[in-house]
Amino acid sequence: MSIRSRFPITMLLLVALLLLGCTPGEPDGKTFIGDSIELGEGELHTWARLDLEGNPVSVGVTFTEGMLSGLPGYVKQYSMEMPEEAASTLFTHVLFDWNPAGHDPVGRYTVPHFDFTFYTIPVRERASIPQGQSTTGFEPQHLPQDYFRTVAFSFGAQGVYWQDAGAPEWNGQRYTEATLIYGSYEGQMIFIEPMITKKYLETKPNVTHEIKQPQAYQRSGYYPTEYRIGYQDGEYTVSLENFVFREGA
Repeated sequence: MSIRSRFPITMLLLVALLLLGCTPGEPDGKTFIGDSIELGEGELHTWARLDLEGNPVSVGVTFTEGMLSGLPGYVKQYSMEMPEEAASTLFTHVLFDWNPAGHDPVGRYTVPHFDFTFYTIPVRERASIPQGQSTTGFEPQHLPQDYFRTVAFSFGAQGVYWQDAGAPEWNGQRYTEATLIYGSYEGQMIFIEPMITKKYLETKPNVTHEIKQPQAYQRSGYYPTEYRIGYQDGEYTVSLENFVFREGA
């Protein structure tokens, strides 16, 4: 068979793989693609990777290098659905923010950065969170030991933010790279958020960080124990990794 006659078959195979929602060359699992957006001079999309038994391997976002160029001078926010197959990870969608001047607390996070907020509640439920409402009590065993909140009220359509007391920016250093934030509302954990500076991404890092874990979990399911920031072949990836099944209280 000539190369010319084989070409349509190859294309048909590639199309079939895409329709199945997986990426070719993944013998140990499948990667499913979710929502995508355009920002700056690039594109960003959500995804979830499952093993052959349907258990989560990782979830994340991937964006092209061009996204770091031509960014607007004002805040941009996008709500992006995860693929349906991500349900086994508990994560439903990503709230993605570009903050050209950073945000509060002033002096901590007032540098250009991106928020990659992975939510475990539906979009509609998150969008209904009111601004400034006091929240019910939170059982400390459901939060990593070193985490605290700077304000007791919720941010509209987001939730209550919990900071890592062990992070450099809370120990006399500047926020220059990445930090990990937990989020809650009405006593329930609802998100995990890697927050990464634009300047750090421009160094093209390839790092994996531990995600501090609570003593107990409110819901049974698979939870990430690491998050990764990576760069390869003109693309960046920010992902939650190394999922472990936990029994909920």
